Amino acid sequence: MYSLHNRLLNLSISIIVGFCAIASLNFANAQSQPSGTLKENEGQKNLTSINKETTVKKNTTHTVPETEKNTQQKKTNEKLTKSSKEKNEKSEEEKKQKIAEREKKQVQWIERTLEFGIQQERMEAIGAIQKIHNLEDRNRLCHKLRESLKDEIDTEIKTKIISVLGELNFKEALSEIVQSLDDENQDVKIAAVYAIKRIGDNSVVGKLSEELKKQDLKKQSNYSEALIHTLGEFKALELKDFAIEAIKKDTTEKNIRQNLIIFLGQIDAKDAKDFLLGIAKDDSEEITARAYAVNSLAKMKITDSASEIDAIIKEIDSYPFKKRQRYYKLYVYSIAALARMGYEKVFFRLENAARSNNEQVRLQAIKLLKEIKGKRTIDILQYRMKYDPSTKVQRAAKEALEELGISVEDRDSKAEDNPKNEKKSSNRLQNEKKEEHHSHEAEETKGDEE
Repeated sequence: MYSLHNRLLNLSISIIVGFCAIASLNFANAQSQPSGTLKENEGQKNLTSINKETTVKKNTTHTVPETEKNTQQKKTNEKLTKSSKEKNEKSEEEKKQKIAEREKKQVQWIERTLEFGIQQERMEAIGAIQKIHNLEDRNRLCHKLRESLKDEIDTEIKTKIISVLGELNFKEALSEIVQSLDDENQDVKIAAVYAIKRIGDNSVVGKLSEELKKQDLKKQSNYSEALIHTLGEFKALELKDFAIEAIKKDTTEKNIRQNLIIFLGQIDAKDAKDFLLGIAKDDSEEITARAYAVNSLAKMKITDSASEIDAIIKEIDSYPFKKRQRYYKLYVYSIAALARMGYEKVFFRLENAARSNNEQVRLQAIKLLKEIKGKRTIDILQYRMKYDPSTKVQRAAKEALEELGISVEDRDSKAEDNPKNEKKSSNRLQNEKKEEHHSHEAEETKGDEE
């Protein structure tokens, strides 16, 4: 009994000892295992951290180069633009240099030719001076022309020199040009008068007036006409009485007389109103002279003569067709005069003329209509600009509107609402459809034959 008890006790102790050993062993394993796991966790953390850093680096690497790329592209574009600009500037500079070199050679050729060339070459060289852009070179050459004018004996060369000096407005040569009025050759004298006119120095009006009074006005003379035109430009009012007396004389040559009537309007001789009206209304007067008298009244804006000019128009309207044709010039000048004076009663005549089948009549009407400002005028001009069958009239209407300060759009954009244009477009479309239909029929026939 006691022996059995001892055995059970020993067995319990052995079991307890075994459990303790196992527990001890598990504890030992537990003590050693966390260190490895910790290291493994730390490694995992480190790996995660590295991956994050790599991702950040990748993201950074992706973002930064894109910015740098844009910056580099911008710099490259700027360099290209700068390079292109420099290249263009260089090209422009080279072009200017070439032009300057070519002009320099041209100047040298002119100088040599003026001195040693044959007459035809000298004429060409004188004319070429007008194309020289360098002011210093051109002035030097003009001085050479001025000096050569004193001793030149060839009348053609002399005429050419005077004309070019006038065209270039070379005032330093005015005294030499005025001296040429005493030349024996008519062409030289005429060139001198027109050169004085272009230079525009009215200090020589006295000399020109003396020249005109010395002329035989019974004979046709281009020189006399040149003097009258130039003195008219200089407003030589002191010659009014001389002009009226010459016009009154039956012996005065027809063209000179007509030019003197125009001259009175140029010098603004308003106190010659009754004299000019007398010419305009005189049925025995030559029609051109009457037309020029009306023109001079309009040029001086003598509006109180408008009703009398209107009476002339009405009288011509009463003539039979064939007779009316003979008075056409006076009729047109009279309407033009009233338009320039702003005479409203003439408006309906111009409006009717703008409807004429004759292109030239419509053109004249357009040019005159702009003198009478108003909404109706603008409406007529706009219609002519859009729909007139003549492109010349369309252009004239557009220019007239622009002169009146009316903004105009491109005619093509406005013409699309023209029913005529729509009809043309419709016809064109129908023709295209017919052609297309015929084309399909031909293809089908060809297919059947095959």
